[in-house]
Amino acid sequence: MNHHLTENLRIIVINNHGGGIFRFISGPDETNQLEKFFEAKHSWNAEYIAKNFNVSYYNATNLDELALVLPQFFNTRNKNRPAILEVFTPHKKNAEILKSYFNYLRE
Repeated sequence: MNHHLTENLRIIVINNHGGGIFRFISGPDETNQLEKFFEAKHSWNAEYIAKNFNVSYYNATNLDELALVLPQFFNTRNKNRPAILEVFTPHKKNAEILKSYFNYLRE
């Protein structure tokens, strides 16, 4: 697969440490078994995947870090290779933010 990665490819990974999507899908979000049976919590990150494929890796855990790293991430001349930006988000709050965003888009 890495033979087809262009130097201007930019991938953004939202890492909520697993399973957060089930917090805003009707059904699973209403059960008291959500964490036990639906979520797949993990402590993984994309750093070593990026290294394995010789892809530049950036990460951010808050808005200040994101503001600092975005110019480097979007600079296609930076190292002349593709890049991954991993944004770490709060596990439970992530679903609330996404629900608000989707409601905003519907309006």
